[in-house]
Order: sequence, then C-alpha cells, then structure tokens
Amino acid sequence: MLTIAGNAQYHIHKVAYEYLKHVGNNMWDLAMEKRDKKLIEQLSALPPIRC
Repeated sequence: MLTIAGNAQYHIHKVAYEYLKHVGNNMWDLAMEKRDKKLIEQLSALPPIRC
C-alpha cells in the first residue's frame, strides 16, 4: 500500500511541477534549490570557454 502511495505522489508531482519535487521539502531544500538556480543563471551568463 505504501508503494502505491509513493508511486502516486511521484506521478502527481511530475505532472503538476514538470519535475520531481522533493518529498520532504523543507527550508534547507528550498535554500539549496534557490542557490542552484542562481548559480545556473550566473554560469549561463558567462562567455563560453575556448581552448
């Protein structure tokens, strides 16, 4: 029964958020997600590295 509930949660989050949401989404997870998003934005603004 627990497997069915977890599987349902997986599919609901994938449809609702278009990505997998953390199961225990707490303050730490939100801070890390915000940090990652900021880093990705900063890195995408840099010019490409040429060797």
